[in-house]
Amino acid sequence: MKVLILALLDVLLLAIGHAYSSQVLLWGALIVFSVVIIVSHKGNFLPLMLFYLPWSPVLKPTPNSLTFATVVVPVVFLGIIAQGFNKEQKYKMAHIVLPLFFTVYTIFVKLWNELPIDMPYLFFIIMLFFIPLYVREYKADISFERCALFLTVGILTACVAAQILMNYPHMLQYIVIDNTERNGVTRLSGFYGDANYYSAQILVAIAALLTVMGKTKSKTLVALQIASIVTLLYFGMLSVSKMFMLSLVSLVVIWLINLLLEKRSISNKLGVIVAVASVVGIVVANNLLADEISLYFIRFGMVSDTSSLTTGRSDLWQVYINYLLANTDKLFLGIGVSPDQVRILLHTNNAHNSLIEIVYQLGLMGVLFLWSWWKGIYRELVDRTNMDLSKWLSFLIMAVAVLLPWFALDVLFFHEFFYFILLLILAKRYLAEGTSVNHGLDHHQTSGRKIA
Repeated sequence: MKVLILALLDVLLLAIGHAYSSQVLLWGALIVFSVVIIVSHKGNFLPLMLFYLPWSPVLKPTPNSLTFATVVVPVVFLGIIAQGFNKEQKYKMAHIVLPLFFTVYTIFVKLWNELPIDMPYLFFIIMLFFIPLYVREYKADISFERCALFLTVGILTACVAAQILMNYPHMLQYIVIDNTERNGVTRLSGFYGDANYYSAQILVAIAALLTVMGKTKSKTLVALQIASIVTLLYFGMLSVSKMFMLSLVSLVVIWLINLLLEKRSISNKLGVIVAVASVVGIVVANNLLADEISLYFIRFGMVSDTSSLTTGRSDLWQVYINYLLANTDKLFLGIGVSPDQVRILLHTNNAHNSLIEIVYQLGLMGVLFLWSWWKGIYRELVDRTNMDLSKWLSFLIMAVAVLLPWFALDVLFFHEFFYFILLLILAKRYLAEGTSVNHGLDHHQTSGRKIA
């Protein structure tokens, strides 16, 4: 908790620095961020990065500079290497060979397509080497519950800070306020320029809290978790995102099915349903989200086909699919994790679909590599398990929250691609705790290294 309190004080300093355009305070906050990430126990690295994730667009001294959320990763990577590997861990060649193969492969594709090596590409490559090393060294110290807590607190503080800071004119370089074609009603997106990215983070936080709540015994903690979920729902609704609403409905349906199937008393189940219905009733009765709800009715009322439902995304998907089918070299080899080429050639927008984007960037060969890479990380963290239906449904809630927004967003070049998938794998380990059919490492036990 000490680390979380320090992080909270740091973002408070960051917010004040931005409010008063003070470079001294901003650099002070950025230095504190860097020190906290680098010096604290590396079991806290993923929780801390999830905490700072919604703050990353303002985690920099100027609007056009590189976010420190990206800069700090190579430093931590080199620090782990400099400290030396844990002698008790056995490293597999796949941890080095697969990323090295991918690097050679993508550089060859870049040369083939005459495309540059840029910063997003270098960060992607660093993460391919860093994540397996980090997981191998600290897998016993990474707590899903801690990740859920840090992500939730980070999002809630960022939402509140963005609401306040958007009233400062100079902050409009960081905060995009969308009221275009919204009948004058503001569509908020936190510190992000896209309400869908903002609401996608909120969905993951809600799903993580629901996952933890299912295993929480303390009524006080459950009450706090419910209050956090309600607050997250409020901020998510302010985005007026169709993707958020469709994903949220999916989460609620799965959660209700799971609630009915769980081994709880009927009175307990009825109590939960009544509590949820009461919260919804209070919101409706007090018109707390009247403008946003009316906008949702307007937006969904305009849906007449796939194109209108996806706000034109399906048309973009067709452009990319046709391009890949007509250019088999791009279909099999991709463009090497490079700046968007189709947008320039075909005068169109980004794909707004991560699955299409991954095939376009990596090719089918690269997709096979990426699948093998994630599969290796999954096997590192999760033993073969026999989970019951209720736990599988809980995992499905996390999977829907992480993956469903991919059909509306391009996440390949964003931190979410690595951190959220890693969080999803940790959710599987958390839910499967005590059900392992392999009698090896108990992943949830500590390795003797204290986490502050």
